[in-house]
Amino acid sequence: MGIVLPAIRLVCFVLVCASMAYYFLAAAAAMRFARHAARPCPLPPSPPSMALLKPLHGHDEDLLGNLDSFLDQDYPDKRYVFGVSTGSDPALDALNEIKRRYPSASIIQTVGDEPSVNRKVGKLMRMLRQPPQADVLVMSDADVRVQPDYLRRIAAELAAEERTGIVTCTYGGIVLHGSLGAKLEASFVNTDFTPTAILSYYLEPMRHAFAATVAIRTSTLEEAGGLETVKNSFGDDFALARRVSALGRRIKLSSSVVTMAIGRMSFREFWEHQMRWARVDRKIRPISLARLGINGPFWALAFLLACGFGWPSIAIAGAVVGARLGMSVWTVRRVLRLPLRFVDLALIPLKDLIMQAVWVASLAGDEVEWRGRKLRLLASGEMEEVM
Repeated sequence: MGIVLPAIRLVCFVLVCASMAYYFLAAAAAMRFARHAARPCPLPPSPPSMALLKPLHGHDEDLLGNLDSFLDQDYPDKRYVFGVSTGSDPALDALNEIKRRYPSASIIQTVGDEPSVNRKVGKLMRMLRQPPQADVLVMSDADVRVQPDYLRRIAAELAAEERTGIVTCTYGGIVLHGSLGAKLEASFVNTDFTPTAILSYYLEPMRHAFAATVAIRTSTLEEAGGLETVKNSFGDDFALARRVSALGRRIKLSSSVVTMAIGRMSFREFWEHQMRWARVDRKIRPISLARLGINGPFWALAFLLACGFGWPSIAIAGAVVGARLGMSVWTVRRVLRLPLRFVDLALIPLKDLIMQAVWVASLAGDEVEWRGRKLRLLASGEMEEVM
């Protein structure tokens, strides 16, 4: 014990310092990103035609608001392709309402999907069976909301550099219903995912994309082999981006930040969703395991337990938690431009402790639950259904 306890204290102190360094770097990256996003982004001289591909599944009270934001785009040449799996999908009710609200919009509707383990990709493949006449395809999930200049920014960013292959967007979470699971989910998105996504963009060449937005030239998608190459992938957005990157094309993080509308979610649903995300992320980007060592509130608590609750250790723990909260406030307010109440701020350390448990638990096993299906993640980057 005479050697073990000092070693534990040293490890905890090193990881507290590593967490502090991460928070300062993430805050600096957020400042840089916020300055860039504040600049106007004029349309290119010849705006490309855009086709927005939106796979739908189910209908909740948030769906219409999400779809409205895409139909209200300030962009000259756009068309929409919506896809559902079956003719009885409740999402068709929302789609019919959208057609009524926007009678002049160019809307194509498809039903069914192509054979695939990743059903979202199968739906997208069916949507592209008769490709829309567009220079750029913009794929995004149904729970995403965007600003009116979303397409203008994407078009300008794609056109700015010929070798840009994909433009993708980071996102923030907005809670439309006040359940605990939804609040934890939004806290994770806003204070874990977004800061890490922005920091990694500035520190390393980007070889991945986010499902919130994958904007790709039609010609680039064809050159990469089409969606057929990722139809069984558990991270189709990541897998497609890596194929595009392998062509020598650049993946660019857009200055347009979108939001994800988070509906009602129980704590169990939050846990299961984060467990699936953590296992997928570990398979796609093994470097993501580093987050176990930069969870400031967890290591601050461990440091206090190892060193005792004296004033020096309390001061060190307080400093790392303060840095954690400061970085979060800056990211949420300046980058995501979302409100942040005191209760949201107080929830962050609790969420961090829960997430440490999620990440540790996710290390065991390669199976995930996804919309009632049990899937096994394979080393190849694909997945198979567990019978």
